[in-house]
Amino acid sequence: MKMKKDKPYVIGISSPSGGGKTAVTKALNEKLVGSTAIYFDEFDDTTTHPEDLIAWVSRGGDYNEWRTPGIVSALESIIAKNESKFILYDAPLGRAHDESGRYIDFMVFIDTPLDVAMARRFLRDNLSDPSHDSECVLHNLKNELSGYLKEGRLPYLEMYRKVKPKSDIVVDGCLSLDEISDLIAQNVKENQEAK
Repeated sequence: MKMKKDKPYVIGISSPSGGGKTAVTKALNEKLVGSTAIYFDEFDDTTTHPEDLIAWVSRGGDYNEWRTPGIVSALESIIAKNESKFILYDAPLGRAHDESGRYIDFMVFIDTPLDVAMARRFLRDNLSDPSHDSECVLHNLKNELSGYLKEGRLPYLEMYRKVKPKSDIVVDGCLSLDEISDLIAQNVKENQEAK
């Protein structure tokens, strides 16, 4: 998609949890001059989602069941100020979510294998905290694996069915952070030059 001169260029970045979207958003925020970043998790207090994700998948996995008024308000505010060249939006729901996806000019999907994403998530959430003793880590590992098998995997697969196909580029999530952010920045540059 082409860069629009009259407003910031919104780059959406999606992946499953642990897939790298937040790290990539931060890396791009450092590489792209004049960028502002918005992180989905910072709006937990204003975001609502289906309580039972397995039932949600069985109903067809409609991402429009998520309500994100805080994110929409933040996007609209930054766009209206028109002080940023780029808005980097950590957007797990991507364009499959009409309410926030309509603002996205260029959508990136980080294609990270679910086992890799799960391992990264577990390492991030459990082994980075020195207060977690081995008994706590084992307990959390059991809960993480059980939860993934019972209810976590299906919603992540839904992402691959609904979010990934609506993306402008798909990047290999097993590449290094620098490689991923460089690929995205290059694609953004090419889209600007094509205008």
